[in-house]
Amino acid sequence: MNTSSNPTRRRSSSGSSSSLSSLLSSSVSSSISSDFGNESENITSESVKIIKQMKNTILIIDFGSQVTKLIARRIREFEVFSQIIPYHLLNKSILKKSSVKGIIFSGGPNSVDEKYAPEVPKYIYDLGIPILGICYGLQLICKNFGGNISHSKEREIGKTFLKIKKKSMLFGSTFKNNKTYQVWMSHSDAIKKLPQGFESIASSDNCESAAVQNT
Repeated sequence: MNTSSNPTRRRSSSGSSSSLSSLLSSSVSSSISSDFGNESENITSESVKIIKQMKNTILIIDFGSQVTKLIARRIREFEVFSQIIPYHLLNKSILKKSSVKGIIFSGGPNSVDEKYAPEVPKYIYDLGIPILGICYGLQLICKNFGGNISHSKEREIGKTFLKIKKKSMLFGSTFKNNKTYQVWMSHSDAIKKLPQGFESIASSDNCESAAVQNT
């Protein structure tokens, strides 16, 4: 479980409230490969039409996470519309012509330093839309802003304890400062060096920057 707030401004979530951020920040990001074929393209075509009609939308960019649909369902439980789109089908018109108020980068099975690792177009960081990165999504944000990601000596799989180091909009009132909470994780990479302007707000035994925010 690695999370990050928007790298372009100090905001962790849009109109869905801090409790939504707290819920998302504790989501498991165990991931498996996903097969995006013609069916996904058809779904995405319909998604664009739906998104344009919605007043408030959270767009989830899927990198192959096993829990992407769970994230979408949890958002909808807050009566906020959410839409999933595979990373390779993302285009600027979806973001510019829609009413997207927040973006979530999901987890995924890849490492960000792999030769053909999934990426996002750099313009996504210039749109002024808050971004929440989970697991692979966080690592991708940190890499794109000059951070360093490397393979961990020990993987964190299953039950893990998260130590809260600083108050944050990402945690809201769910996770309190200087407290330790049991969470579930699945990752073998970790942030070794944060980008400039980012700070660690939570850690685990094997990951000093289990949650970060842009300052």
